[in-house]
Amino acid sequence: MGILNMWKSKSALLRLMAVALCICIALLAFSTMLTVSSAPENLLQYEWINLGHDEGHTRFSNGPAPNKPEVLWSTAGTAYAAFSGKVFVVSGGGFPMPGFPPPPPPKLKALNPNTGEEMWSVDAPDIGWSTGIYKITDEYLLVDTNNGIACHRVSDGARMWSVDIQSGSILFEQPGTASYFPGRYSEELKMKYRVVHDTATLKNYVVAYNVSNPLVPATLAWKYECHEPSQLLCVGGGKVFVGSFEGAVYALDGKTGQLLWKSRKIGQTNTYSATYYNGKLYQGAGTTRLTCYNASTGEIIWEFDAGPRSFFVYGFAAAYGRIYAHNIDPWGGYVGCWDAETGELLWKTPAYYYIGYLVPAIADGKLYIGVSDGMPVAGAAEAPPVKFACIDAFTGEVLWELPGVMFSSPIIAYGKLYGSSGWPFTPTTYCISEIPPKDWPYWRGNMEKPGVATNQMGPVKLNLIWKYQTGGAVTSSPAIVNGKVYVGSYDKNLYCLDAYTGSLLWKFETGFRIASSPAVAGNKVYLGPDDGYVYCLDANTGALVWKKAVGGFYPSMMVEVASWQVRSSPIIVNNRLYVGGLDGKVYCLNALNGEILWSYTTGMPIVGSPAYYGDRIYITSLDRNVYCLDANTGTKLWNWTTPKVVYGWTYCSWLARPQ
Repeated sequence: MGILNMWKSKSALLRLMAVALCICIALLAFSTMLTVSSAPENLLQYEWINLGHDEGHTRFSNGPAPNKPEVLWSTAGTAYAAFSGKVFVVSGGGFPMPGFPPPPPPKLKALNPNTGEEMWSVDAPDIGWSTGIYKITDEYLLVDTNNGIACHRVSDGARMWSVDIQSGSILFEQPGTASYFPGRYSEELKMKYRVVHDTATLKNYVVAYNVSNPLVPATLAWKYECHEPSQLLCVGGGKVFVGSFEGAVYALDGKTGQLLWKSRKIGQTNTYSATYYNGKLYQGAGTTRLTCYNASTGEIIWEFDAGPRSFFVYGFAAAYGRIYAHNIDPWGGYVGCWDAETGELLWKTPAYYYIGYLVPAIADGKLYIGVSDGMPVAGAAEAPPVKFACIDAFTGEVLWELPGVMFSSPIIAYGKLYGSSGWPFTPTTYCISEIPPKDWPYWRGNMEKPGVATNQMGPVKLNLIWKYQTGGAVTSSPAIVNGKVYVGSYDKNLYCLDAYTGSLLWKFETGFRIASSPAVAGNKVYLGPDDGYVYCLDANTGALVWKKAVGGFYPSMMVEVASWQVRSSPIIVNNRLYVGGLDGKVYCLNALNGEILWSYTTGMPIVGSPAYYGDRIYITSLDRNVYCLDANTGTKLWNWTTPKVVYGWTYCSWLARPQ
């Protein structure tokens, strides 16, 4: 019996462990839905193969996406897709404007995704103001032209072939209508779909071209006569979904063109685009209702009525079991999030739309879309959005905004966001990317522009990320290098912390409280003479490399009140360390071994930090002088006694000491 009970206990324990393991795996899987490795070698796998990301136009990327509105680069043109390690844009063309020079001839270009530099550029006079670029294979792409479709080689842009679909009485759309989305492409079926109008017979057709072999021109696979079609909405599940001005949605077999179902919505047109997601079709662009269809049968599963005078515009996005869209209503409009299964409105964020041909993009738990500030524009019926926003996809909280630009169809690829503003007149493509943080190795950051962080921006929001408690006051300014924070404390320790988490990596105890700021160079961290020594430590381990007695130790001069404490902080130039001492001397040490190379004596203790420019050292002393010394020899070149009045300004060295 004891053995049986023991076996039952072990069996129960094993079952419990199995359940726990399953829970851990599930949690890990959920976490990886939102967190993707951003190592540079992995980023090229995250592509955006057409304007809607995929044939279903979910506009969702499972890769990383920017957390800050930092502009890495910008260039002329409109971005349409990103794949095969390139970003594809069209420049030139556009609308001719009265009183303005004609737009330059259009060009198809491939850009380096990291720098924006042209990898190649080819003339494309037959590409119009509204086009599409689609990935056929890693080696070939498809582009919509004014007359049909064309295939280009990805490596150099060379045109392989073109097919003239529009000819004679055949037009791409009904006269008087605008084709904002020039057809659709199925990556799965390798088929290109367009809507055409025969002005001779007044009949409308959906046509399909086979592009499965990019080495030979596309061939007509089928055509289907359709009543009052507006535009091709999207492709998904082997089907082509067609909108119409009569209020019907058509579902055609993508291979054969056979009608699978037709669903009518009385009083509602079906234009612009739709999204195919998890076996369902979500449509509502150009209407007051967001409708969810069973994509296999055409049955309406649910509808969300936004109310009279509301307007779902242009297109949707789908991810995380949710549908995202923007809506214009009498109160200004909003960005909304709906449960994809039930149609329940989960959240909405005011966006102050008037009318905006905008679609969102989603990645990494974030929704990106243009918004307006709601201000009226004198003499215009439209108030275009003037900000681009990043919104939490789960809560609707606005995380950051980029003023002055409006990206109508942003794309997310390679861990970056590419958006075009100014379309269709003078478009500019911007690359939004988190610029790698630069080091801040000295108490003023650098010697070229002290106190200035160049080519990067500060935090979008000053939220507390972490804090670390030392054993005393902290008046030392931190140095940050290679993801590590180095800072001194009145508890006599120099601390090395993880810059991202605040966790302690190591600490080193000195002989007195630390008020000076460390300097980092050559994988070494240097600390000034608070206790009469200059220290050189290994920046990774905190191990002592050398220490040198410099400047003496004067406890009577050490002010107890933390906010008053000022101490000279070292700088390192060309393997030389410069620092001031409480004995009134300026010291130059060999940064590799601590050997004193020279010193210069002033008339009072030095608590200010040196500055370097043009082989000269500038430093102040409590004797009220500013000194200029030769950085190589320590020879005094000049000194300047303060206070001094120059051009009406009074300069006082003891008031200009660094804190």
